[in-house]
Amino acid sequence: MEQPAVAAKPTPLVVDILNFSHKLNCTTKQWDLYGIDLAVKRFVDAATNSNFELYVYIDASIQTGEAIKKWKDRREKEIFYEYKDVPLAMSTLIGDYLRIHGVVHVYYSRSHDNDDTIAYEAQTKHANILSNDADFLDYEGHNYQLFGDYEIKADKLILIPKKVNPRRVSKPKQFPKEKPTVSVRCPEFAYAVDCGIYKRGVSHGLSKYFPSIYSRLTPLRVELYDMLGIIGPVTEIFPEWDEVGQKVEWVEVERIPSKSREYLTGEIGSIVALESINDARTIKGVERYEVLNYQLALVIGLGEILAATSSRIRLIDACRLLPIMNGFDAWIKEIHEQSDHKEVESVCNNYIVDGHCKFGEKCFAKSGHFVCNCRRELCRYYHKR
Repeated sequence: MEQPAVAAKPTPLVVDILNFSHKLNCTTKQWDLYGIDLAVKRFVDAATNSNFELYVYIDASIQTGEAIKKWKDRREKEIFYEYKDVPLAMSTLIGDYLRIHGVVHVYYSRSHDNDDTIAYEAQTKHANILSNDADFLDYEGHNYQLFGDYEIKADKLILIPKKVNPRRVSKPKQFPKEKPTVSVRCPEFAYAVDCGIYKRGVSHGLSKYFPSIYSRLTPLRVELYDMLGIIGPVTEIFPEWDEVGQKVEWVEVERIPSKSREYLTGEIGSIVALESINDARTIKGVERYEVLNYQLALVIGLGEILAATSSRIRLIDACRLLPIMNGFDAWIKEIHEQSDHKEVESVCNNYIVDGHCKFGEKCFAKSGHFVCNCRRELCRYYHKR
């Protein structure tokens, strides 16, 4: 009697997912959550059809030294040049959508840099890595293959080997000696619980006109701290625009948890958001997509707080549950359908003068690069204008 065929065991693939945010509709001028959902589903389905078992890691480690300086510099440029081309809480949203579409292994790096976490997990799982970061080739004794890109053809995931510049100088790295600590949820509020620190970046592209979402939602957040069992003060750190000095200032203030539930119960938090949304419509010269992004930022900010009250609520589901968001799914689908889905140019070819980006040091490109290596940040601002 003929035996039924046994399905082949899935091949593990460790994915540096934020490396491919531009392929997941995360970098359009108009924040397109519905488009992100569709792109993530397509990626997951293609991986499943190709018999890959995905292990996705997203960076949520506390940055120090040069890394935090670079991070702050980029956030200041976002405010100064008035752009925010990825949705607020993008890391959390991508993780949510991956899980919704069936990816079991979605983790946020906590104790180590995300590169160390990914390299360790790939090495111990005998898995290959999908990332465009050549640094993974620097780990001494690695037994994995690095794929720098992917294509989806005939609903299958096609991995493309990483091409490395022959002039690249390798800096040998060691694998972590201990298994890196990870979280199954993006730990913005976990750090407030563990370390007494709440640090965020830019929340929307209208920072020169309105305070950050984090300032708006302070009353709800201090009540949340108490609900999470935090006793001592929490140091909050985020950037704001200083209109008088015409510069970016980093707010660093201690917040005392509040036992009141005035804002976390009822719909007062929603009223705060609605007032803010109406404010955005009064600015002359602001394009429609910027107002919609601001509205989404307020909804996502409120959703983050609601999601933090229960381990069972995803951020995307919390947004649906907000009183002001009756019809959330229909709203983000409408935004998607009305958007031109145009990603702002990722290379500055139109702005190259004698092989150099004409914006000079204001651009993230290093001198001599013909293709601007600005990571679709500052140069996007000029393209969209």
